[in-house]
Amino acid sequence: MKHIVLKANDLIPTAVLLLCFSFACFPPLTTYVPSIAVTFPCLCIWFFYSFLEDRNFFLNGSWKVTGAILFVLYSILIPYMLGAGIFGNRYADLTLIPMAPLIYHYYKVHNRLYVLNNVLIVVVVLLIITTFITQMALIEQPYISRNIKSGEESYDTLRQGIGGYSLIYTLVPCSIILTYVFLRERKWLKKILVAAGLCIIVPTIILSNYMTALIATFLGCVLTVVLEKTVDNKNKAFAVLMGLVFVSIFLFWGKDILNYIIDFILQIAPSGRTAERLLEFQGSILEGIQEEMQSDRLPTLLSSVETFFAHPLMGIIAADEQEWFSFGQHSHVIDTFAIFGILGGIFNLTILVLPYREKGKWIRYGRSLTIPIFLSMCIIYGQNNATDSIALVYGVFYPYIRDYYQKKNQRVLA
Repeated sequence: MKHIVLKANDLIPTAVLLLCFSFACFPPLTTYVPSIAVTFPCLCIWFFYSFLEDRNFFLNGSWKVTGAILFVLYSILIPYMLGAGIFGNRYADLTLIPMAPLIYHYYKVHNRLYVLNNVLIVVVVLLIITTFITQMALIEQPYISRNIKSGEESYDTLRQGIGGYSLIYTLVPCSIILTYVFLRERKWLKKILVAAGLCIIVPTIILSNYMTALIATFLGCVLTVVLEKTVDNKNKAFAVLMGLVFVSIFLFWGKDILNYIIDFILQIAPSGRTAERLLEFQGSILEGIQEEMQSDRLPTLLSSVETFFAHPLMGIIAADEQEWFSFGQHSHVIDTFAIFGILGGIFNLTILVLPYREKGKWIRYGRSLTIPIFLSMCIIYGQNNATDSIALVYGVFYPYIRDYYQKKNQRVLA
């Protein structure tokens, strides 16, 4: 998209979004002021400013508009009303999940995507700087990103520009988007720049020791290439997609599935040569390469499922305070069901698919980008916690690139 000079009425929302997105993506900023203390007020300012600018957009909007607003109110106010403000704070920190698609939709409808263009340029530069610094640090200390939790030592690490969990999982959809751009772009200079970006991002993911991120990146990038090269052969693309799904299931849960099968057989035949062989095999599995990725993952996820079934209607926010920390807190999707119950969980799912729908229908163009991005989102939000930077990529970066190449393709066909 060509650079367009900002108009007077664009200055305030641009400044607010730039501040919000920068705090979401640049670790050093969050060590001085908590991210929620900046991102949430910024999003509120943007909303009220945009509402005054075009109230009809918000009052007569689609579900992408109404649903996003209602989810923000629901996920923050309901916990506070029930005395569980800790969960209200948690989802206030994740306001970009519903708001990022809304922000993109607002500027797309008003034909003012140049506002986001200016903001995203700065954010991309910050991401590249952070990724490069993190990669250099990972070469020296392989577990430095995994060790970033909380406390002064972690803050010192973040102040150096080194990213942790949030950065690494933000880079997963970024790598898929760059792979798509590399395949679609015809200008060699842009291809070289994109390839350079991939050479920074992918090694950082590999070095980070986040196995789930590595697998999601591999599956997403490979699927992007396959779908882009087999765009005219739907049967072949579907077969490859199903193959990747089964591979994903095995990579993520293969060890746990085998362990449960072995335990079931041992209950039937607890002794004998077969039982001895099975126990030996089970021991070797525990020492496999999947140990880092899967340690305590399934039991943790199951604890959230159990919490949901214990409080299926209103969720844990309506339970006693001592039960608030009884669930796994390792999956954004499952945890939301545990926290808010069936209605809140389903509501959350409808919000997560907002970037993939338009005018009440699934977006059908750009499938070679949409399907891998959606798969990576399912892996990340299904297996891990959400962050505002991850939400930003799925809610703004992805639709921006998808629509950009759709328009570019239409101009070529015209």
